[in-house]
Formats: sequence, structure tokens, C-alpha cells
Amino acid sequence: MSLDPILPQVYAYSRSLADEKVIVLLNFSANKASLALSEAVDEVVINNLDSLQRDKNNVTLAPYQAVILR
Repeated sequence: MSLDPILPQVYAYSRSLADEKVIVLLNFSANKASLALSEAVDEVVINNLDSLQRDKNNVTLAPYQAVILR
């Protein structure tokens, strides 16, 4: 999975097993971080905050936000 733009304050990776894939996004900054994902995600599995700003393949992480998407 590729992320655009690559942000040094965001740690991002994906994990796959069989037909299932999850994307982990961790913002280690006091600033918002916007990312363009190479594919759409349907579900927020885990979120350390109450909401996640997203639109199709774009995700904006709040400061210190951590999410797992599927």
C-alpha cells in the first residue's frame, strides 16, 4: 500500500492475511496529518478518538490519533 504524501510524523503500515487487510495509521505529532490512501477503506476497526475525518481515499488524522482501518 502506498501513502501520499509521506509524512515523517505518521507511522503507517498494512497487514494482510488471506483476503483480509488492515491499515494502521499513527500520528505522533501535535499537528493534523492528511494522507491519501491508495485504496478505499470501508470500516474503522479501532480509533483512539471519537471520530475520524475521511473522504473516500483521503484521511486526516487529528494530533496523536491512532486508527486501524479495514
